[in-house]
Amino acid sequence: MRKIPGTFKTSILGCALALAEFSAAHAGGFKVLHYFAGGSGDGALPNEVLSLDKNHLYLTTYEGGANGAGTISVIDKDGGVTILHSFGADAYDGKFPAGSLFAENNYLYGTTSAGGFYKWGTIFSFGLDGGSYGGYDFGDGDYDGREPTGGLEPDGEVLFGTTRVGGGPNNYGTVFEWDGTNEGMIHDFDKEDGA
Repeated sequence: MRKIPGTFKTSILGCALALAEFSAAHAGGFKVLHYFAGGSGDGALPNEVLSLDKNHLYLTTYEGGANGAGTISVIDKDGGVTILHSFGADAYDGKFPAGSLFAENNYLYGTTSAGGFYKWGTIFSFGLDGGSYGGYDFGDGDYDGREPTGGLEPDGEVLFGTTRVGGGPNNYGTVFEWDGTNEGMIHDFDKEDGA
């Protein structure tokens, strides 16, 4: 059997101690706030969170909630979850929120990948002060995009986003803009430039 040199043993021991110290130091900074159960009480498959103050995290869940079509929820610093909106509340509500949230002027903005008047997804705005809900329904006409899944990006008074499919005869998706009332297609992909 080969003998391991003392300096090598010391190096291994030093690395092990350093890793142990690192793990111990960072273990105290990690805390699970909430385990999602997936039912009507808290939703399932949470999306990206948005922090608007130091005591609350806002998020959407892709599934769960009262109608099984996802939620807008808030989690407090102690892990308590409050559902602010359950998607799929009626035939015209959005379903299955996807992508990130954006907040401005006490409203949350996001997208759903399905639902809405034409069943092809929505842009939603949700008022944090009273729960007003509105937005845009994708699928209005042959050239409108469908199934927005990438979230929204703000630029001044306009929000930009993408749809997974739709946008004319190519049906390879779009880049769109929305000003809070009107939605317009900026580009429809044709597979040569992406899909």
